[in-house]
Formats: sequence, C-alpha cells, structure tokens
Amino acid sequence: NGVKWLHVKLPGDLDYAGMEYALAIASSGKLKAVSLVTSRDTRKNCRDEAIRLARETVATPPATLAAQHEAVWAQYWSASGVELDDPDFQPWWYRMAYFLRCFAKPGVVPAGLWGVLPNDTPGWHGDYHHNYNAWQPYWTPLVLNHPELADPWVQYMNDLLPRMRWFAKATYDCEGACVGISSFAFEPDPAVCKSVNKRHCALTPWSYTIGMAGMSAQILWYCHLYRPDRQYLEAKIYPVVREVALFYASFAEKCPRDANGKARFGPSYSPEHGGFGVANVPFDIAYARYTLNAAIAAATELGRDRELAARFRQALDLLPPYPTAPDAAGQPIVVDWTGCKFRQIGEHNITVPAVPVFPADQVTWFSPEPEKELFRNTLRQTRHRGCNSTVMFSVAKARFSMLDALEDARNYYRPEVQPNGMFHWPMHGFYLSESVGIAAMISEFLLQSVDNVIRVFPCWPKEEDAKFTHLRAQGGFLVSAEQKAGKIVKLEITSTVGGKLRVLHPWTGKLVERETQPAETVEIRP
Repeated sequence: NGVKWLHVKLPGDLDYAGMEYALAIASSGKLKAVSLVTSRDTRKNCRDEAIRLARETVATPPATLAAQHEAVWAQYWSASGVELDDPDFQPWWYRMAYFLRCFAKPGVVPAGLWGVLPNDTPGWHGDYHHNYNAWQPYWTPLVLNHPELADPWVQYMNDLLPRMRWFAKATYDCEGACVGISSFAFEPDPAVCKSVNKRHCALTPWSYTIGMAGMSAQILWYCHLYRPDRQYLEAKIYPVVREVALFYASFAEKCPRDANGKARFGPSYSPEHGGFGVANVPFDIAYARYTLNAAIAAATELGRDRELAARFRQALDLLPPYPTAPDAAGQPIVVDWTGCKFRQIGEHNITVPAVPVFPADQVTWFSPEPEKELFRNTLRQTRHRGCNSTVMFSVAKARFSMLDALEDARNYYRPEVQPNGMFHWPMHGFYLSESVGIAAMISEFLLQSVDNVIRVFPCWPKEEDAKFTHLRAQGGFLVSAEQKAGKIVKLEITSTVGGKLRVLHPWTGKLVERETQPAETVEIRP
C-alpha cells in the first residue's frame, strides 16, 4: 500500500535470543517519513509497528511536525547557554551541545562509541569503553544542565550489575561489582548463560584496570550531586555505587601490605600504557577513594549500612599514596605505577598521573599546597598524544586555573574541526559520542563545582568577555555569571532543591556559605 519496508531478523546464540528490526518509508507528496522499530521497542510485530508509525507521521500536517520539532529544541536550548568572546569556543560549545541531543534522551539505551553515525564496521563493535570513552558523554549533560540525558547511563549500569558482580567474583574472587574495558547493551545475566565464558568480553590487558568500575559508577554519583533526589539515590544510584565500593574494599583487603601497612593495590593495568601486573596505579587509587567516599556519603544520607560504611572507611585507610618519581630536576612527580620512572611513558593516551585531579576529583583547588604543587608539577611535565586525553588533561589544568589549558585545547582541536562543525578524532575517526565533552570542557573554564564548592570564571582570561546562563553545579544549583572588561559584573545562583550553597566569592576570594530554599535565587555582589 505504498509503504516500502525492510524487516531483518538477527540470529541469537547459545545465551542470547537475538532481535529484529524493521525500517519503513512512507510518502505523501514531497514529504517522506522514515521509521525504525526494533523488537526491543515493542512486543508487537516490529514491521507492522514501523509501517504504522511511518504512515501516521506522513498523515500529520507538515506544519504540525515542524512545530513539534521546534518545541523540543526550544525547550532544550532554554536550559543553558554561553556567550563567549572567543571565535573557537563559542561555536564549539553549541555544536557539541547539539550533537549531544542527537544521540541522548531519557528512556533509551545509551549511545556507544559512535553515537548515531557508525558505519557497517565500527571499531570495537561500537561498544561501551569503561576507561574513559563511555564516561565523557554522560558527564557532559550534567554540567550543561541537561541531567535527564545522563539517565540512560544510570539505567544501563543498573542493568549491568549482575554481570559486574559475576566478573568481580569470577576474575578476582571478590565481593561487589567490577567491570572490564568493553560491555554491550542487552547482555544476558551470566547466571542464565550456558557458554563457557558466560558471553563475556574481557580483552587483555585493557579489561584489568581496576579503577574502571569506579569511573563507570562516578556518573551515577555525579547524577545525585548535580540533581539531588533521595528517592532516585535509593532506587538507582546507591545500589551500583555500594556494590562497586564493596569490590574495592574486598580487593584492598586481599592485597599484600607494604612496610607501612598499606595495600599493594594490584595487580592492575595503567590505562593504556605498559603491561598487566603493576600496582598502585593513580587511576585505580583515585577511583577507589572516590567510590568508597561516595558510598559512605550515600549510606549516611539514606541512614543504612552502618557496618558496611565502617568497612569502607577501613578500606580507605588501606589505600596507598600516589606513586612518585623524581623528574630531571630531582622534584617529585606522580607516575603511572610504583616503580615507573620519569618519562618512562613518553606520551600518554590517557593522562593517568593527572586523574586524581580530574576526573576523579581527589585533588582540588582547596587541597593542601604541597599536594597541589606535586600535581601542578606533574601536569607541567606530562605529555599526551591528544585524542582521549585533551579534554581530560585540559580540565585538570583548569582545576588549578592554569590558563594554558585553553590554548592546549584550542591548538589541538582547531585543526580537527570539520566544515559541519564536528570533530575528527585522530586514530579513531569521526562522530565519536565522546566528542561532546568539548562542550563540558569549555564549561569547566567558566564554572567549576568540586566538593559542592562553586567557582566562577576559574580559568578564563581577563581580556576575553564571557557570559553564561544556568550552567549546573553540584548541589543542584543553576549558575549565571558575566565577566566584562576583565571584571566579574554579575553572579546569580538559583537553587533547584534547596540546601547549603557554598561559593568562592569572586571579589573577596573567601568561601561563602548559606542555606537556600527550593527555587530561591541568590545574587552575589562585590
């Protein structure tokens, strides 16, 4: 009846039932509607549903379709915005914010490595990479004031929990939940799998970075920090954070001890350098600390698991310090593992020594000065090959207000921007979903909120005017600010849920605290 369709049945295997999808194209004059329906979307015949959807769409007046489309985007763009006196960062922020909404929305499966535009043979099968790549797309919407776009990752981690528990037990003989480098949507529970390896992918050595579980769970805790909701915390956030923290406690308890009684935290793999079997990787230590502290905070807020929280505190005491080695001038810098030498890693793919600053949030602007100087020296001397590291490393520098972070990012990405505003990711290709992190990186130059303390224009040059509206900070605060002619002329903060507001006063440099009510707007003045 004038509708073209394609119906494909994808076979299953010993553990997996397979799936179907149907594509339909309906026409009405010059208007065409293309629909795609999978057996994951409906219990009915997906071909019939695809045909129905395409027909209903072309039967709708085009003006109505356009109005519906515009309404969705109008709502999206009203959430936040920036106005920057910068020819690169201004369009980059908006294009990456646009790309984010092209592949993320509530109630769907999270996008893999290639967002919505893979080819027939996407690298790594378009999986979720748990050592950075899958993290960045779902950190970004929280900063941009679109926390609902991180919900797909929250749901996915809950769905993955049985497989994470199995991996922790089968690989490490540990309690709790752990994850390897790669995972996929719709994987069955290992308990019902019949294959020898339970249909599990654990590529060597990349799957054996023990910090990856904490990085994957961090987005969930971020969701609670940026959008506090006790009910959501109890139902979706805490179950995963608790299990990952339990893995770290169980793992640390099994590790041999050094002369100071600290765990030799390994064996592990420093992503993505060296070989398997090293210990005390900064990536692992930082994320174990992050997750254990998050679990303690969540348990306290929910009023439960008191004994388990005490066990988590004991595990924190077992974690070793970050490994260091002398640089060429004899000053200490953080290195990739205990025994690693200065410049043993010539160029990092993932800047592991910087991870305790960002993204693991363990060393901050408010840390003791000796610790800050150790990591400043580390940041000055760490080299990377771009790609995965540029966003991560630039934000780490921005956390210490090192203005070369802006030029590092600009110099790297300017040659990679394409005529359509997207970015080429050297060594990987085009349209990686993680590229949306460029928008979050730019936002970090304008606004930071670590440990629930807000800083405005922490890494923005005085000679460039800048303005932003409703970027989201931890505590559920929406921040609007303006810098003009080298001075901050406006700072307004709206509380979405109430609670304590903590902000570094931009004119005095002092920490200001006050209680807020839901929907209250606070104006900070000189």
